[in-house]
Amino acid sequence: MEMKEEKSLGDLFADLTRESSALIRQEINLAKAEMSQKAAKFGKDATTVAIGGFVAYAGALTLFASLVLVLVDFLNMAPSLAAFLVAVIALIGGGVMAMGG
Repeated sequence: MEMKEEKSLGDLFADLTRESSALIRQEINLAKAEMSQKAAKFGKDATTVAIGGFVAYAGALTLFASLVLVLVDFLNMAPSLAAFLVAVIALIGGGVMAMGG
């Protein structure tokens, strides 16, 4: 039967301190890695949202231009009046949305 060498209380505390420090360093490194991963995903998602917003904005401008052409062609409205009317409607709609209503 082998006899195990028992560690002194000081050695046990030294081991505890060393292992606790190692665990804390590992947890910090893990947190850094997770944050880097989340930041990269956030950047990718933000880019996607920005591109989607730009495309939607371009679509809205095209829709407004089409509405001006419809007013000019089908209602025989003057182009400047049609553009003014569409702009006023867009501004009113945007103002209502901005106020949260």
